[in-house]
This record gives sequence, C-alpha cells and structure tokens, in this order.
Amino acid sequence: MLSEPATIATHRNLVRERIMDSQGGFAFVVSGPSGVGKTSICEAVIEECPDVAPCVTTTTRPIREAEVDGVDYHFVDEGAFEEGVERGAYMEHATVYGYRYGATIDAVIEVFEHARILLVDVDVQGARTWRHLLEDCCVSLFVLPPSMEELSKRLSNRGSEGEASLKMRTERAHREMEHASDYDYVILNRRLEDAVNEVKCVLTAEGSRTERNTWTFRALGLHESDRGE
Repeated sequence: MLSEPATIATHRNLVRERIMDSQGGFAFVVSGPSGVGKTSICEAVIEECPDVAPCVTTTTRPIREAEVDGVDYHFVDEGAFEEGVERGAYMEHATVYGYRYGATIDAVIEVFEHARILLVDVDVQGARTWRHLLEDCCVSLFVLPPSMEELSKRLSNRGSEGEASLKMRTERAHREMEHASDYDYVILNRRLEDAVNEVKCVLTAEGSRTERNTWTFRALGLHESDRGE
C-alpha cells in the first residue's frame, strides 16, 4: 500500500536523490512464497556482497526466538505503527497474515548512506509499490520453488505450521506465484548455493548497466557521445 498521496512524490524524490548519490546504486526487491527460502538467500547475499545492505523494515508481529529488534525488524505495537502511517513515515506498508509490515523512508535513506544496493524482502503488494515509486532505480526478483510438493515439504519441515496454517500459506503461495511474471527476474531455489550465485549474477549485471555508471564516465572525463567511440 502506498503512503498518503501527499507524501508519495516526496518519498520518490528523496529516495531517488539518495540513490543517484550512491554511484550506480539501486533498490533490489525480492519476493517469494513463504517457505521458498528467500530469507536464507537474502542473508547469504548480504553476507557475501559488501556493497549490499538490508532495509530493516517495521512490523507489528511478535518477535521470534533468535530475532533481534533493529536487526531483523523494528518491532512495534499497532498504535506505534498506525501513528507512523498517519504522519507519512512509511514509503510502503501492507498487512500480511494479520500483521502489519512497512519500510520507513528513514530506513531506506539510511541504507544508501553506507551501501550502494538496498535489499528488501517484501510481498507482491509491497514489490509493486517499490517499483511504482522508484521505477528504473528498482530491480525486482521473484524466488520460485522447484515444485509445489517441495514447497509444502519445506513448510511442513518447519514444525511450526499447524494444518490450518499450512493450508493457508500454501493457498497464498499459489496466489503470490501468479505474479512472478511481473518481476524483472525469476529464479528457482533448487539448491541454496546455486540460488545465491544466480542472485549475485543479477546484481553484477544490473550494477554494470550503462545508465548506472555515469559516475564512471565522469571520472574518466568521458561524455555521453564518447561511449560508443
């Protein structure tokens, strides 16, 4: 969901300005159904790529064991979240499985203070908003399972899913995967190491795009017309 209309243009301009100052930076938006392994992929990419940093989003869901507030998420109550929505603090926000999630404009800008690529894991609704706001400064990727059987197996192996919850997440996965073709890239997570390498290849290719390297041309004293010489 977009923030209030009056703040949309401001959000877009603030973030795009910060991205333009990051020497070829961009937002990398990753989506995929629950259980597909996108969190493991994102964590590995962040660990292995020094120019990639996560956007720590805000949520109203309870903190889980081993999670750290301010690292995994910013955990807040419903009142605090709604207060942020009312004052236009969020670039985008959505409700997933009864809990609210959102990326504040401050959290987004903070990433580009020290990194060239912002990585955020959001649902299909959130990804649509990121693409709408940032346009060519946003690259999106959807993670698919090798099969629905494998996805159901992964969800079951978590041990935290009851029958009703498993059914709900499987049905939601079907709906989410219908939107995979809306993304710039799609990968199948058959094996974590291979999936991570594929994502890193996407990041390398996107970072090498001509329009993301105008700062390189300037550093070399080149003009637009000099590129094809």
